[in-house]
Parts: sequence; structure tokens; C-alpha cells
Amino acid sequence: MFKLQELVKAPAAARTEMYIRQASPTSYRQILREVRQKEIYKLIVDTNPKNIQHFFRAILQLQMNDYRYHYMFTTFDLETFDLEDFKYNSVNITAFRIVDVDHDKVKDTLEVMEKFQPIGHAILNRSGIIQAEPALMFDSVYVFAKGLSAMDSGHSIKPMNLSCDIEKPWDDGLSLYNYIDAVTGLHGLTGNIEFNEGKRSNFKVDLLKLKKEEIRKVGQWTPDGGINITDPNAFYENHAPNITLVVMTREERPYVMVKDEKNLTGNARYEGFCIDLLKWIAAQVGFQYTIRLVPDHMYGVYDPETKQWNGIVRELMEKRADLAVASMTINYARESVIDFTKPFMNLGIGILFKKAQTSQNKEINKLNLGIVKVPDQFITQRLKSAGFELDMSIFLSPGRRLIKLSRIRR
Repeated sequence: MFKLQELVKAPAAARTEMYIRQASPTSYRQILREVRQKEIYKLIVDTNPKNIQHFFRAILQLQMNDYRYHYMFTTFDLETFDLEDFKYNSVNITAFRIVDVDHDKVKDTLEVMEKFQPIGHAILNRSGIIQAEPALMFDSVYVFAKGLSAMDSGHSIKPMNLSCDIEKPWDDGLSLYNYIDAVTGLHGLTGNIEFNEGKRSNFKVDLLKLKKEEIRKVGQWTPDGGINITDPNAFYENHAPNITLVVMTREERPYVMVKDEKNLTGNARYEGFCIDLLKWIAAQVGFQYTIRLVPDHMYGVYDPETKQWNGIVRELMEKRADLAVASMTINYARESVIDFTKPFMNLGIGILFKKAQTSQNKEINKLNLGIVKVPDQFITQRLKSAGFELDMSIFLSPGRRLIKLSRIRR
């Protein structure tokens, strides 16, 4: 929270609201769920790099990884993380990098580090990229050595024993500080190293963005010049990926209907609720699709004799279709072989009858409460003959059940 103080104090643009939450790996999902419900799409993520993989997992679990979301990470080590799950869905991820990997001297130094056994690969994370913390430590030792060397050449250094218990400074400490502050022309792993009154100056950090299939440099920031975007188009990509999915369906009004016009071809031949739903999903996710009708006009039934499925289920199992959009009933058997989304419609069976006027019909009045008093065998036989299946049966008392019916699709 301390690092975000300057952001909060900065003058905000008109109608700008900030939603600041403190989270840990155990609460990432809860906080992100709140962010999604509030329809917040621009997030600045300042968390311990050790926990970023947990944060990535929460993003994927909540499906907050499409083109609408823009994540700005404060870590300088974004390149060292596995971003394979985010490369192909147009999610916006940006961060800064302090290691000057484009400089020839830095490249040579990293090559030497990698050959240093047995810990060379560990230093560079087996990716040829060094993290910001060891890079800054390397530069700290480097500039300390330069300052000490300059002090030794023009000043007589008097070594002395110091005690941690006595607050007595080293006599040459202030001189060494001034020599370090005066270092110029030094290029380390993090770029140009200069100081002004003890604070680093005249340096730059690279602006990175996950673009297409890799992380690219799209600009840089300097203390004096601020942000400079060298690739503005990187932030305005609005093209759908070149992906065409085969969508299987079955004609059934009003969900999927074939238009009467004979001159229509391709997806234009179809209309209906499921077709409109498919168009909206494709526009949101970003993919192309080709609609096909299932050859046997079946949704999918398992044959225990042949041990095979038919209909749409079989087309999906044998990978002749990538997905299906249809008025298809979800049941346990189908869910065991294919995945379903949440249903877009729930149907039930209702029974209407005239309100009883005499005490002889009191028993049938219990239908108002959804309670049917009939023998078990009668229920089973009548449901099967009428083409219904029993989804749920809650025993209330002997001979009475609260039932929920749904029609069996063949």
C-alpha cells in the first residue's frame, strides 16, 4: 500500500474511480470475483513475485483473461514467468523491465553468468533472463567497487574495526559515499548508473507488453521524459484471431431454424435463439465458426449394446466438431463424456386443475404443494410410458414424494 500512495495522490482524470484492495494468495479469487462483478477491466497488480503464479491461476479460473482486461504488473520480472496460457486470447498484460537486455555489454555479462557452474542456470532461471533483484545486487557491488577504487586512488583509506553495538561511524564513510555519488559513465545490468544526492538518476526502464505470442518492448520510461510509447499500435489491437471452429447443432424451433431462402449459403442459412447466442459468444471471445447440422438428427444417446454414442455427442467425442450449440438436455450420462456450460434455459412440468370444492378432493389439493400420493410402481411406469425421466425424488413420508420431471430427448 505504501508504494501506491503516489498513485492515489496523483490528480485523477474526470470520472476516474480507484478500487484498492489488499489481497493474499488465499484471497486472490475472492478479490478478483468482486472486481469482475464491478466490471472493472483495468488493474494494477502490486504483489510479491513469488505469488504471481497463484494470481495467474485465479485469473484463469475466473476466465478474466480476454481482450477486455488490462493488467499492469509492478514487478520487473514478468519475462521470467510462464505466460503460455495468456498468449493466444488477446489479454492485455504490461509491465516494466529494468534490466537492459538489448545492450551488448549486458548480453556478454549474462553469457558469462550462465557458464558459471554450478549455479549459472539458477541465476538466469534457465531462460537467459536475470531477475531484477540479483541484477540490482550485481550493480550495487559494481558501483561500490568503482567508488572504493576511486577513493583509494585519491584518498588514504584507514581501515578500522567497527562494532555493531556502538553507534560510531567509520571516519571514511562519508568520503566513500561521496565517491559513489560521483560515479559516472558506468553501465551495469540495469543500464546507466548515476546518482544525484544519493538517488539514482539518468536511467530508463523498458515498457513491455504481451503481444501476440511473445513479450515485446513497446516503449520506455525515464525520470525526466516520462513515458515514451514507441509502438502505439500494440495497445489498439482489435482483430480477432485466425481461428475457425466447427459448431455442431440440430434443427429445432425456435432454437435453430433453417431459413427458406435458397440462395443463402454458409452460416447465413441459420437463425434462431442458439444462433444469436453463438454470434454473441464469438464476438466476445473472438473466433470464427462454421455451423453444421448433425447427420443423424440426434442429440446423443448411448447404446449399451454397441457401447457407442450417436448424434451431437458422438461428433464431439470423435472431434469432428469443436463445440455444439443446441437445445440439448444435460444429464449424467452425457456429462460423463462431454463438458457442458451452464444451461441457458430451465424447463419443468406443471399440472393445472380446478380448485376442489368438496372434502372428497382434499387429497388432490396437495398437488398445489407439489406432493403426489401415488404408489411408487405407478409413478415409475407412467413416467416411462409418457417419455419423462425422474430428475429428483425427495421422500417426505411413506407413499408421498416431491418430484421434479423433465422430458427425455431422443
